[in-house]
Amino acid sequence: MVGELDGEGNVLVSRKYDVFGSVRESTGAGVSDHKFVGSLGHVSEDETGLIYMRARYMDPALGRFISEDPARDGANWFVYCRNNPVGNVDTDGKVVAPAIGAAILALGVGASTYLGIGVGYMLAVSYIQHEWDPNYKASPNWFARGAVSFAAGAIGFMSSPRGALWGKGIGAAALASGMAPWMAVAFIIGVEAGMIEAFLDYDMVQDNLMNHQ
Repeated sequence: MVGELDGEGNVLVSRKYDVFGSVRESTGAGVSDHKFVGSLGHVSEDETGLIYMRARYMDPALGRFISEDPARDGANWFVYCRNNPVGNVDTDGKVVAPAIGAAILALGVGASTYLGIGVGYMLAVSYIQHEWDPNYKASPNWFARGAVSFAAGAIGFMSSPRGALWGKGIGAAALASGMAPWMAVAFIIGVEAGMIEAFLDYDMVQDNLMNHQ
C-alpha cells in the first residue's frame, strides 16, 4: 500500500501494487509522479504506463525493462531486480548485484585488514627487537585480529560502492574497481592496528615482568 498526502497530512490517494509495480487497487486522485518505488526517485508516467528508473524505462505490466542493461551484465539484460523485487532494490535502472557481490567485498576487506594487521605487527616487533629489547618474543593477539578483520569486513559489506557493486552488477572489472580502494584502505588501517597491537603487547609483557620482580 502506497499513499499520497497533501500538505496537511490528508490522504489524497492510496494504491496497492504488485511486486513489479502494476496497480492492483487505487482510490482517490494524486498529483505526484513519484509512485511505485518513488522514494528512490523513480518517476511513473501515466501517459505510457512506464516507470523511468534513471538509466532506462521499466514496464510494470511485463516486469521487465524495455531496453537492455547499459552495463550488459548477466545473462538477461532486460530483467528487473533479477526477478526478485522483494529481496532486491533497483536504484538506477542498471543490473542489481546480488548479495554475493557485497559478500565478496566483505571477504576482501576483511582479508586485507587481517593481512595489514600481520604486516604492521611484524614491523613493530622488528622495531622493538632492534631498538628496545632484542630478546622480546612476539605473541600476537589472534582474537583481536579476527575481531578487527570481521568489523572491517562488515563495514565493507554495508558500504559496498553502489556504482561498482550495486548499480553495474558484479562483472569482474566492476567488482575489481569497487574492491580495490576499500581493500587498500583496509590494509592501511590493518597495518596501523597491527603496530598498535604489537606495542600494547610489549607494554603488557613489560608490566607483567615488573609486577613479578
